[in-house]
Amino acid sequence: MKIFFRCRGGKFQGWGNVVRLARIAEHLHKKKIKVLFIYEGDSNLKKFLRKFKFKKVALEEDISLKKETSVLKKFGKPKFTFLEMLDANLNLQYFYKSISEKLVILDDLLDKVYISDYLICCQSQNIKKKQILKDINTKIFIDSKYFPFNKNLLNNFKSSKLKKKISRVLVFLGGGNYENALLKCAIALKSFDFEKVKFVLPPNINSNLKKQLKNISKKYYFKDTIYDVKALFNDADLAIVSGGYTKLEAAIMRKPCIIIQTQWHQKNISHSFAKKTGCPDLGHMSNLKIEKIIFETKKLKSLSVRDKILSRYKKVVSRNGINNILKEVGISA
Repeated sequence: MKIFFRCRGGKFQGWGNVVRLARIAEHLHKKKIKVLFIYEGDSNLKKFLRKFKFKKVALEEDISLKKETSVLKKFGKPKFTFLEMLDANLNLQYFYKSISEKLVILDDLLDKVYISDYLICCQSQNIKKKQILKDINTKIFIDSKYFPFNKNLLNNFKSSKLKKKISRVLVFLGGGNYENALLKCAIALKSFDFEKVKFVLPPNINSNLKKQLKNISKKYYFKDTIYDVKALFNDADLAIVSGGYTKLEAAIMRKPCIIIQTQWHQKNISHSFAKKTGCPDLGHMSNLKIEKIIFETKKLKSLSVRDKILSRYKKVVSRNGINNILKEVGISA
């Protein structure tokens, strides 16, 4: 069996879709299934993907469909194609559907029209299926139980006691251009006497902003490259995360979190997650207020508030995301 994966990551698209598809591809590759990982991305993304042993094809940025068709001719036709990217237009969907026995689209937005055989959304939300499905035969699955967690994170899905006092904070918004939000978090968190605050910085961060962040507090630490997400969360008592999938990683690691929407499409899924878990949702980063960060952080200093969040996490995350996806689309691996 041959399976294609198609994604795109970068400063403005973020890296989430690439990371998720890479986890599924890695799982299948280890099961001796032929994988071809097709992606658009910059040198930083290419460097990240080097650690995976499956076969890759790097496309030029903003490649035309005509050129992409030509590039892929020599690789034959796959049984399945998994596709996830912000700008997966209908023409691109039609192309991959035409060369694949089955097209599987992963999308947490559900804001497009889809022509796939399977549509999987890893974020719980309400949607009118008729408005988004071009083909009435498309099978659609919407639930956070499909989120493909890194296996390294799953080993930590156990009951754990919270510390009475928050001493270590993680700020992890993802790999996109979220510099203003990072700066506001840094200014806000200076108001607290935390032992350590760790910031995960995007690979393309402005050098002047990086210096500015470092000058705010000597208790701030910075990570430019992330190879072990589990270690990051294990070292934190509280996390400030994006409204995308990072909040689910906080949940699986049982870390109370504050949500900042880094993309406009995260509004509904962030509200839904906040309602189910009790985690504060600060809205989109363009409207982010320093005072609001301080206010919600103060509220989470309460042990009882954080305990309630942890108890609710169990209802929104699953350890079997990859297997749940493969089961729905009929892949035995």
